[in-house]
Parts: sequence; structure tokens; C-alpha cells
Amino acid sequence: MRKEERGINALAKVYEFDGFSLDGRNRQICFAGASVAVPPKTLDALILLIDNAGSLLRKEQLHRALWPDTFVEDVTLARVISDLRRILAQHSNIPFIETVSKHGYRFAGRVHHRVAQVSQPAASQN
Repeated sequence: MRKEERGINALAKVYEFDGFSLDGRNRQICFAGASVAVPPKTLDALILLIDNAGSLLRKEQLHRALWPDTFVEDVTLARVISDLRRILAQHSNIPFIETVSKHGYRFAGRVHHRVAQVSQPAASQN
């Protein structure tokens, strides 16, 4: 039986950058404590970029991670990144995402990780 299934507190990583707080486990991003609406695939891209902050993520890596078993063109990835930039720019003037021409993208913001306690509900015992 996994720890989460026993109702024991689990640990979760929370990413913080320039007033934003991203809880990947609960799929929630906030700015200054207020929730920010981010479409699911765009949030997936943000989590990937932040989890690899400072490192180049090649387009092929992002395609495989975001759309496994599905063919999508580079324009689809570019649209997700554009949407992500627009959403982040509504709250900050820092250009968080760098484009490495013809190669991929890099999260360039300073990211702080913290570990937060997350209480999991106990599994029912039948």
C-alpha cells in the first residue's frame, strides 16, 4: 500500500518565481496569492519548463512530453508557449521563457523550490 493510500502526509514540490507560486501536484498557479487561469496543456508546458529551469528543452522533448503518441506540428507548441508568455506577462514584465531559435525553449527566471506538506485523504477500506 502506498503512503498516499494510508492517509499519511505526502511531500510535494512547489515552485516559486517572481510572485508566482506553482503547485504541480494540485495543478494550481497563483500570483500574489490569487489563482491564475492556465489551460491544462499550457500548465503542463510551464511545469516542464520550470522543472528544468535554466536548461534548454528541445522541441522534440516538449512534443514527446506534452503530446505522447500524437503528432503535432511545431506551430502547436509555439502557440502553447505564446499563450504561456501572454498569461505570465499579465502579472509580470519579466520575460521568463527564452526561445533558442530552431532548437527549443528555456525557463530563464529564478526559481525557488520548497517542499510543502500535502494531506492525502485516507483510502476507504472495504
